[in-house]
Amino acid sequence: MLDCGGTVGFTESFVYLGSLLHYSLSDQHDVGARIKKAPQAFSAMRSKIFGSADIPERLKGKVYAGGVLAVLLYGCESWCLTAESVRRLGNWHIKRVRKICRVTIYQTFVNRITSESLQKRTGVFALEHYLASHVAWMHKNRLPKRLVLS
Repeated sequence: MLDCGGTVGFTESFVYLGSLLHYSLSDQHDVGARIKKAPQAFSAMRSKIFGSADIPERLKGKVYAGGVLAVLLYGCESWCLTAESVRRLGNWHIKRVRKICRVTIYQTFVNRITSESLQKRTGVFALEHYLASHVAWMHKNRLPKRLVLS
C-alpha cells in the first residue's frame, strides 16, 4: 500500500506531455525549450543530409519540415504566442533554411539573397504557415481552432 500522507513541493517548472509548464503560465519558457531541442534534431541530420552537396535542396527541405520543424513546433497549438516568440522562432527557422542551402549571412547581404528565395529553393514555407497549419487541421470543436475562428 502506498502512503499518500506527504506534501508536494513547489517547483518553478516541469515537463508534462513534452511541454514545459512554468509557474508564470507564460509560453515563453516552452518556446525557449523547443528552440533548445530543435538544434539537436537538426544536428543529428546535419552531416548526412543537410551538409551533403549530393542531396537536392528540395529533399532536404522535406526532411527539415517533417523532422526538425516537428520538434520545434511540438505543442504550438496550445501556445499563446507573442510577437517576440514568433520572431524568435522565425529567426531560428530561417537560419536553418540558410544552412540547408549552404548560404552564409554574409552572402545574403552581399548577393541580396532573400529569405523567400531560399524558402522557394527548398520548398519550405515561412514559419507562420506552419504555425497556422497546426490549427487549421484541427477539428472545428477544438478550443484553439474555435478561438482562431471567432
